[in-house]
Amino acid sequence: MAENPEVSHEQGDVNVKVVLWFAAGLVVFAVVLHLGLAWMYFAFRAAEDREKQTQYPEEFRVDESHLPKSPRLEGIKGSEPTGDKIQISREEELDLYGWVDEKKGIVSIPIERAFERLLSKKPKARSARESQRWRDHGTAPPRDASSGHRTKEEP
Repeated sequence: MAENPEVSHEQGDVNVKVVLWFAAGLVVFAVVLHLGLAWMYFAFRAAEDREKQTQYPEEFRVDESHLPKSPRLEGIKGSEPTGDKIQISREEELDLYGWVDEKKGIVSIPIERAFERLLSKKPKARSARESQRWRDHGTAPPRDASSGHRTKEEP
């Protein structure tokens, strides 16, 4: 095999020692950066945990009340016994007839009956003139504001 004296490589092209030191420096920088980010993460997490601490712990002590501090909102009472009478729940009220306001003549009817009455009424149809007003004849180009629908007759 004959050697070609014109083709050769330069011995000083790449300094391997410098490349290895650069790679080592890059690794050290990455480790320091990750350690700094981990420290910041745990510091912010601890600050957030301190800020989110509640004054109402999950466990209750025997000598303390289970209710939050005053002022408290009044709740809707469910079906709790009150003397001889048991209060009717909201769902049971939907199935009963009764007066809402006797003076004004407002009554409560069962919800199923209300739906029947509502659906038994025939809907009012539009007049020919009213339906013509909203009909698209395809003559007007669509616009941004109307998407092609016209609100009044155009020539």
